[in-house]
Amino acid sequence: MLDLAKAAPVGANTLAGGLARTDLYQSFQQGEASIVIDGLDEARMRVTQAGFAAFISDVVDLAKPNCKPVVLFGRTVAVQDAWLWLAEEGIEAPVLEIGYYNQEQAADFAKIQAKKIRREARSREPDGRAIDLIMGRLTSDLQAETSFVGYAPVLIAVAKEVADPSNPDIQNTQALISRIERGQEKTTITEISNSILSREQRKLSSLSFEDQTLHNSLYTPDEQIVRLIEHLYGNTTPPPLPPMSVQDRQTYNEALDTWVSEHPFLDGLGNLSSAVFGGLLASKALHTESVAEVALHKELARGTSTNPFLAEFYIEELKSNNSKPLAMLQAEHVGILYASLRARLSQGESASLRIDGEVDEDDDQMETAQVEISRKNQKDEEIEPFCFSTEHKGHFRFGSHIEDIDITAPESRVSVGHGTSEIVLVTPVSIDSDKITLETAHVVIETSPRSNDRTPDFDIGQVVNLKTNNLDAPRVIRPPTIRGKATLEVSGPGFKGYPWQDFAVIIPDEPDHRIKEALHRLKNILKLFRSHRYGTLAKKREAIESRRRTKGSGKLVLNQLLEDDVLRIEERMYSLDPIRLSEIVGLKYQDLYTAHTTPTTTKFLKRALNQNC
Repeated sequence: MLDLAKAAPVGANTLAGGLARTDLYQSFQQGEASIVIDGLDEARMRVTQAGFAAFISDVVDLAKPNCKPVVLFGRTVAVQDAWLWLAEEGIEAPVLEIGYYNQEQAADFAKIQAKKIRREARSREPDGRAIDLIMGRLTSDLQAETSFVGYAPVLIAVAKEVADPSNPDIQNTQALISRIERGQEKTTITEISNSILSREQRKLSSLSFEDQTLHNSLYTPDEQIVRLIEHLYGNTTPPPLPPMSVQDRQTYNEALDTWVSEHPFLDGLGNLSSAVFGGLLASKALHTESVAEVALHKELARGTSTNPFLAEFYIEELKSNNSKPLAMLQAEHVGILYASLRARLSQGESASLRIDGEVDEDDDQMETAQVEISRKNQKDEEIEPFCFSTEHKGHFRFGSHIEDIDITAPESRVSVGHGTSEIVLVTPVSIDSDKITLETAHVVIETSPRSNDRTPDFDIGQVVNLKTNNLDAPRVIRPPTIRGKATLEVSGPGFKGYPWQDFAVIIPDEPDHRIKEALHRLKNILKLFRSHRYGTLAKKREAIESRRRTKGSGKLVLNQLLEDDVLRIEERMYSLDPIRLSEIVGLKYQDLYTAHTTPTTTKFLKRALNQNC
């Protein structure tokens, strides 16, 4: 077993040297031993592209003549990256996904955990019934998001709900079952976490206070969260405490020294016991003024190891605290929220981020940017998107790996990298902002793995397009690396010199401002379309017909697309015919992410604009 999370940064001699140092080299070469390599995501984040490539080459050189398999573990993005490197080395490695437990397996796992917690040889039948009830309620509450119910850390939390011996309230399991059946015991992931916090407060009953009312006012769930955030992120504003005597304060402080370090959210060694709780605390920390910046930096620095549960807690809290149709989201949090949602994707699922920050002085609703995170399941069916509003002059910050984003926010700032040695942009990526900051020394452009499953007509676009008035990338001193079929286009004053000149494009100056504006509306509409089930490109009608799409000449362009049968209305969806898009409009789908136009495009736009003549 080689745990890359604990090992030194990987390189050309990591595996060979490790085998030699542990006297396993000969056994491995003779096929008497195999190797499991864990922590690919942590390893990838700590080294450059060249260092990781050297490590993969070392693995390949040793594994090729061996009759035993070499197994590598990591999160989705790290596995995809390793798979590409292995392919370049001539290795067709199978990719196996460790999925979530199904409902039956999840219940069995939780029941085994409950037995383990009780330290008993046989499972208790009431424990099993309580777990089945909780699991059923969770499945119902989460609806399509059932993967939470099959995730092991969540199941352990469910088992603790039923069998934790430190909680006197669950010694009578039948009473717990009755409360669940009456709806008195909440069963969402958030409520399970809150329930654990509430039960922790009952530890106060073991303390002898001079003021007995303190048993109800100390160590509340909110106070526990503040103290846990302080433990994980550093100093915070101390939680307000009620007046108490010197003796009571001393008693309480001595208890806190033990309680916080042994909290169920932690593993007893000061680390998080579950990524679920990590997501909850990260979400709370991002909204705690004294540590918000520290939490933001920590989440951005995670790279491909983003907490997959942060978004679930963040979005739930955002919606619960906002009565408006579109909750207001901090611009700086958009990147980590999107990364967290992507971290929960299973094989075959996809997500994309779109930020529309154009300002319309005649429409108050256009004073904010609109953020939409779209998701597709394994059948290419669109899941209800997450939609928010944010400041149109905001600062959008992303980590070292971004994929499938489209940002049109001419008055905003976009930062990518957070001080890492390199950043990876996976197509399609389109960023149009006032300022782009690349906080890195090297830029890597990669082809989306999903593109291999598309026909050329339905290509999602293998382009990274960066457009800005102000480029801030002082550490980028060598040309970007292009991998696969990806292409890079950059435009703007900061991209004229080395190392960008080979990728710089000059956007043709269209003298007719009406044509220029209509071209922008055309691309703004068509970029919304993504692969849908049955091999079509589709988008829901309300998204296409929104004020942001149809403002200016947008309505005229949309009408012309329908008249020319480039778009069709099918029930609640618009579908796009990419063949007619090429024939009638003169554009291929991936041209929407470039500055490319044709005379046919201009003719189409003129016909659209002449509709009102």
